[in-house]
Amino acid sequence: PAYPLERLAYTLGDSAPVALLSQQSVQPALPVSDMPLI
Repeated sequence: PAYPLERLAYTLGDSAPVALLSQQSVQPALPVSDMPLI
């Protein structure tokens, strides 16, 4: 991701998704969350 971790965390928290679709190579860079990663 080209965005800072804090911005990603805010965006995901604000949008309250039920799941996140992501590539495996990007998953380690995502903020820690309870939402399922697909």
